[in-house]
Amino acid sequence: MKVFMKNLFVIVFIAVLTATSFAQIGSHYGGAGNQYGYRIRNTNDGGFIVAGSTDIDGTQQGKYWVMRFDSKGKPMWDSAYGRSGNNFLWSVEPTRDNGALISGYSGDQNSGNEEALMYKLDSVGRVVKKLEVDYAMGDHAHWFKQLSNGDYYWTGHTDSKGDPRGDMIMQKLDSNFKLIWEKTYDDGSYEHSHVAALTKDDGCILLGHTSSSAGREKFFAVRVDTAVTVIWKKDFGSDAANNDSPYDVTYTREGNYAFFGYSGDYSTVSSMWLLVVDTNGTIVINKHYNIDVSFVYGGIQSSDSGYVLSGYSQKPGAMTHLYVVKTDKKGNLKWQKTFGDSTAGYSVIQRKSQFIVAGETYQTPDGTDDLWLVVLDSLGNVTTLDTGKTIVIDTSVTLALSDLKLNGNSHLTNIGNDQSISITWARKGNSKSPLDVNYSLDSGTTWTKIGSVTSDINSSMWTSTPKTGYYPHARINVVATDKPFTTLSSDVFMIGTDGAVIGATSSDALSFSVYPNPVQTSTVISFTLNSDERVELALFNELGDKVATIIDRTEGAGSHYLRYTPKGLAAGSYRCELTTPRGSATHQVIIGQ
Repeated sequence: MKVFMKNLFVIVFIAVLTATSFAQIGSHYGGAGNQYGYRIRNTNDGGFIVAGSTDIDGTQQGKYWVMRFDSKGKPMWDSAYGRSGNNFLWSVEPTRDNGALISGYSGDQNSGNEEALMYKLDSVGRVVKKLEVDYAMGDHAHWFKQLSNGDYYWTGHTDSKGDPRGDMIMQKLDSNFKLIWEKTYDDGSYEHSHVAALTKDDGCILLGHTSSSAGREKFFAVRVDTAVTVIWKKDFGSDAANNDSPYDVTYTREGNYAFFGYSGDYSTVSSMWLLVVDTNGTIVINKHYNIDVSFVYGGIQSSDSGYVLSGYSQKPGAMTHLYVVKTDKKGNLKWQKTFGDSTAGYSVIQRKSQFIVAGETYQTPDGTDDLWLVVLDSLGNVTTLDTGKTIVIDTSVTLALSDLKLNGNSHLTNIGNDQSISITWARKGNSKSPLDVNYSLDSGTTWTKIGSVTSDINSSMWTSTPKTGYYPHARINVVATDKPFTTLSSDVFMIGTDGAVIGATSSDALSFSVYPNPVQTSTVISFTLNSDERVELALFNELGDKVATIIDRTEGAGSHYLRYTPKGLAAGSYRCELTTPRGSATHQVIIGQ
């Protein structure tokens, strides 16, 4: 996989990369044929990823196209994906292991016979998993996201189920892409989902369009919880005479949903439309912006609680111009800028105080389209990329938790029945989020709330621990109730009568802890043996390959504490497995994140 740049810009851009600055106006990426960037997203390592389409040789047989950049804006790799024929990409979502999920459709749209096509990529762009959904006619995937428990949601629309004119479709998949449930949603006409976003409880809001009785398109939103229950579904129309098409959505730090789309007749009158609704679907902000005929395809909530919209504008019959709008938190215009000739902007991210807009330009020496990236400062002026340490900007305040302690200890081994547990933690970062404190008796499969605390409280008590019984896999966590939903979890500990390990009950129980986790430099792995046993501790990557053997030897009865320092392992998610003749136990371990 090789990155190409158009000849006109080679000398300039090599110099720019050498100086570790980036993206003056006119920064092109592409090769033979046409390329453009439809979605840009921040990645966990401080870089960013751009995804769109390429026809490679100008034949109009498109492929998904993904390009990965490091934290200094230097290209790392690019690659094309898809089946034979035409493939159109709708979304890219980074994964916790610095890979990505991409989704769209493959097939001939003119015939109406397309299939939803999704890939999971690793950190260097290799396909790890693939999912194709082809019921009969017109199946599209518009958004693909991994949940905190490793499951997946994807949303889009289908002409194969429900209304043959089209219904929204949503599926939940397990970690192996096996279907858990499927649901379609309609509003009595044809409905297409263009995008979706997670809510703070791992539910989902789907956003697309439906048609009115007069045949005009309107925004159509469906809010569902994790049990697929529809909380509400509503349509929103800007004007009876207009078509309204939404293309992006985000969950805001205020707990609202911001919809980004455009409204008009699409030829002589059209404006960017920012619509913000609360958790009940009641309109909070309703604003339009335009320079000439204007369209929006991407939007975010910025770190100052305002909004940034990206798209293009043009006079009827004239060239397009990349168009960016910045608002305050009430949607009032702060600035608007256009850039370039024959250009468009489809998506935007924020890095520190800067914005990066991804789109395309048609002004190239060989007459084909190129991916076009522009960096703007907080006032909308073109600048170079700040390559200092990057903090990924989420759509809410920065929140971090640290140093969870139970009864004053970082490692709680066991607790007697009906014994209170004192829970304390520390905060860092700009956080005003209340926290939920929860416990689990089955190592995190089921959580029960102990209580909630306000942002100025860093402690809680669990006074209702089980009065009887033996629970060798108890855990406690503290979870932010506002995005980005940071969670701080304890190691596994035991609850048993008088704090004692009951031999007959626990002799077959095998467990261990890894702390701290995520692992930045080193971690301590602790386990207890009831007798002398052969013990193997090993680390496996997400493909199931063993990447490290930590120990493989006979250990004596009692408690063991082993400090482990990962060496030569890429940042990401791993499975740590403890194996003895009695069986095995596993922990997910995050390295370097």
